[in-house]
Amino acid sequence: MTTSKIKLFFFLCQLIVININAGEIKHSHLLINRINDSSNTVGHLDFLNLQETKATNIYSKQIGGTTDKDPGVGTYSRDGNVISYHWRYVEEGSTYDFSFDLIFGDYDEMQKYYSNMQHNVYGAYKKFVLNDPYKNTLKVVADALEQLANKYDLSKTEVALSFVQALPYDDLNHEIQRYSVETLIDCRGDCSDTSVLFAGLLWEMGFGFVFLHYPNHLAIGIYGRKDFLPEGTHYSYEGRDYYLCETTGTGNPIGFGLNQHQHGDGTADIEEF
Repeated sequence: MTTSKIKLFFFLCQLIVININAGEIKHSHLLINRINDSSNTVGHLDFLNLQETKATNIYSKQIGGTTDKDPGVGTYSRDGNVISYHWRYVEEGSTYDFSFDLIFGDYDEMQKYYSNMQHNVYGAYKKFVLNDPYKNTLKVVADALEQLANKYDLSKTEVALSFVQALPYDDLNHEIQRYSVETLIDCRGDCSDTSVLFAGLLWEMGFGFVFLHYPNHLAIGIYGRKDFLPEGTHYSYEGRDYYLCETTGTGNPIGFGLNQHQHGDGTADIEEF
């Protein structure tokens, strides 16, 4: 995408949250002005200096406990250049409904551009993040996910992982590796597609991570200290511990989810980002 095609957007959207005190919070390039209401808190966001993609209508609501078998499953819809994402996140018995819209500059042009790109791995997976022509979109999504996590003092990495896990699994095109944002606009992907998307989000959030290669499977390992993350599957690499992030299937927190019967003995080859 050339510089001449980049569109700058300045816009106002509405944020709805539940039970948040009034005040002003500055977060990254977002300015959130919260105004008390009798039943909830309604705020307005100015997204500044965003290119090509806008995130709007960011909603969150804590809805209590759940007995759903698969509470993290997502629903998605597209209307022209707007894609709506909705999913549930569960932590310690509490359930949260999260959603936001992404407004793309030209959805059809993006799909056309991707169709003419190289989709075979032939080496490192990181190129499907770094060589993504629309990788600026990852920052928009990462900021939206951080914002949702911050409202309820949740882990932003866990919220981001739940967002990726909620994407429907699709192995019909397993011979073709999607780029990070390509998986985002397709709203589906297999293990390598969703791992690349999650890698792109972690990259924008500033976390250390590696790709974990298993027989016929790909996942992410996120850097973490054992005194903070003492449980779960993790791998030591060059003096650091990387905890498993399973990007397919919902409800698996960091450190859990690997099916060793499907993917050998659980050992992994590590690819740096």
